[in-house]
Amino acid sequence: MPVPTTIPAELQVIALEDGTVNLGPSYASFGNCYEQTVTRLEAVSSSGSGFSLAYRSNAATDCEVVMTGGGNIQARVPASLAVDFDLSCPEGSAYEIVVEQRREGDLTLNRDNYDGCDAPFGGSTGRATARLSAVVGTHLGGALSEGTLTLGTPIELDQTGDGSLPFSDISQGRIFGVGSGQPQSHRLAFAWESMCESRGGSWDTGAECSVRLGLESDIRPNGIPGCMQADDYPGVGDRDVNMDGYFLTVEARCEILLAPPAPSPSPRPTPAPTSAPTPSPEGWVPSPTPTAVATPSPTPREPLGDIQVGVADGSDAYCPANSAGGSFLKTQGNPTGGVPGEVCNGTNGNFAGGPLFLAAGPVALTGRADLILAAPVVIGAGLNSQTPGCGGSCAACWRFSDDLSRLGFVDCDGGSNADATLVVDSNGSEAPPAPSYDVAWLQAGAAASDSGPGAAVIYVAAQRLRVNGTSLCPAQDDPAWATVDTESLAFVTGRASSTIAEPRRCSGSLFGTSCSSNNPYEVALTGNNFSCASWGDASGVRLVVPVANLDETIGGSWGTGDIAQVLRVTPEG
Repeated sequence: MPVPTTIPAELQVIALEDGTVNLGPSYASFGNCYEQTVTRLEAVSSSGSGFSLAYRSNAATDCEVVMTGGGNIQARVPASLAVDFDLSCPEGSAYEIVVEQRREGDLTLNRDNYDGCDAPFGGSTGRATARLSAVVGTHLGGALSEGTLTLGTPIELDQTGDGSLPFSDISQGRIFGVGSGQPQSHRLAFAWESMCESRGGSWDTGAECSVRLGLESDIRPNGIPGCMQADDYPGVGDRDVNMDGYFLTVEARCEILLAPPAPSPSPRPTPAPTSAPTPSPEGWVPSPTPTAVATPSPTPREPLGDIQVGVADGSDAYCPANSAGGSFLKTQGNPTGGVPGEVCNGTNGNFAGGPLFLAAGPVALTGRADLILAAPVVIGAGLNSQTPGCGGSCAACWRFSDDLSRLGFVDCDGGSNADATLVVDSNGSEAPPAPSYDVAWLQAGAAASDSGPGAAVIYVAAQRLRVNGTSLCPAQDDPAWATVDTESLAFVTGRASSTIAEPRRCSGSLFGTSCSSNNPYEVALTGNNFSCASWGDASGVRLVVPVANLDETIGGSWGTGDIAQVLRVTPEG
C-alpha cells in the first residue's frame, strides 16, 4: 500500500529585512545621562530546504549625579525583522514549515555610586528599569496549525541598586499547506521591544541599565569606558556573548504519497536450445527468430491534489431527520423525552471552524488514491438550550490532525468499503472508571460491501473538549489542547455508527425528561462520496465520524453518563 514519504522542500530566501532603528551613543546634558541602542541581524546558515538567522541587540542607559538637579533617560529597541522566501513542493503534496525561535539574554542593573565615575560628586544610587516584551510573530502563506509564532512573556526588572534577571525562551510553530509544483511566496515577521531607563537626582545616580541580547553598547560616562559595566560580556552571570541573542531557524519539507518499490523480477531461466528438425526428403525451412518487444515503462500519474471540505451550519431542531441538510451531531445518552420530546441533536445547529484541508495522491491502477488530512483543524458546535451547565453559552470542540500511523484513501472507480463502526463495552454505571480509548474499538473500511465510486476513509488523530460560558473553541495551537487525550478515529463517506454496550446512564429527571435506558446506545449517520472526475469540488460531500464519550459530565442533576455520537461535516451549499 502507498505510504507517506517525506522529502526536503526547495526553499529560497528572497529578502531579509531589519526594520529596527539604531541610536548611537548620545548624551543628555541635563542630568548627565547617557543612552545607546545597537542591533545586528545576520544570516547564520542556509540550505536548500531551510535557513537560520541571528539578531543581537543592546539597550543601555546610565545617569550620573549632578548638583543642579537630577535627570532621567530612556533607550528603546523596537526590534523588527522579516524574511520573504519561496517554497516549492510537488503539486498536491502536503508541506510543513517548522519555525523555531530561541531568545537568551539578561536584564542587568548596576549601581555605580562612589565608583569615581560620577566625579566630582558622590551619592547614592537611584532607580533604574529594564523591560523586555514577548516576541509577536506573523506569517503569510500556508496555515499555522500547530505550535505558535509567539515567544516568551513580558519581563521587567525595576529596583534601586544591582540586579540581574536572565531569560531563556524557546518556541516552535508549524505552518502547513499544499504544494503547487511552483514556487509559493511566504513571509515571516517578528517584533518585540527592549527598554532601559535610568533615573538620577541631585544627590544620586541613576543605576546603569542594560538589556543584554548578545551585544555591548559603547556608552562612556564622563568619557571613561569602564564607567559602564551593566552591558559587559561576560559580565554579571558570566554570560557567553555568542549564545545570547534571538535565533530563528526555519526548515521545510514535503509529504508525498508513494507506492512502495516493486520487487525486482526474478531472472528468467535460459531456455534450453531447440534441436534442429530432421529434414524431410523435400527439405525444410527454419522458423524465423521472433523479434524482442521492449516492456513499456509506466507513465507517472499526477496526484489528484488538494480539496477543502467546509463546515456548514445545521438544523436547530431537537431531533432532525437524518436527511436534514447541513452539519449534524447525532447523539444518544443525553437527556431526552418529556416536554421537549425526543432529543437526538447534540447542538443548536451553529457550527464553526474548518475547513478540512485534504490532499490526495495519484490514482493507482487499482483506482484508489491515498488521502490524508493535510493540516490540523478545529471544528466547534454550539450546544443547545437543553444542555445543563452552559453558563449562557457553550460549545463542543474537536481538534483533528493527520493520523501518521495509517493512510486513508479515496476509491475513484468503486469496489472499496467506506463504513466505520466504533464499538465499546462501558461496563455499566457501577463499573470503575471508564476504559481508556483503544484503537481496536474502531473498524473503518473493513466491511465487505462496496461503497461505490468516490468512497473515502480519512484517518485522524482526534481530541475533544467542551467549553462553558463561551461559544469559541481554542485555536489549533492553543495550549488548552496539550492536556487533552488523543483518539484514533476516521472520517468516512459511508455509514458511521457509534455503539456503547452496557452504557453508564446519567441520573435525574425533569418534566419527564431523562436519559435513555437503551442498551446499547447506538447512533448512525451516512456520508456522501467524493467525485474524482470533479476533484476539488466538495459541494456534495458528506463526511461522518463516530465518537464515544464515556463518563461525560452532563451537568446539573443529570450528573455523569455515556453518550454515543456521530459527527457529520457538510460543506456550504
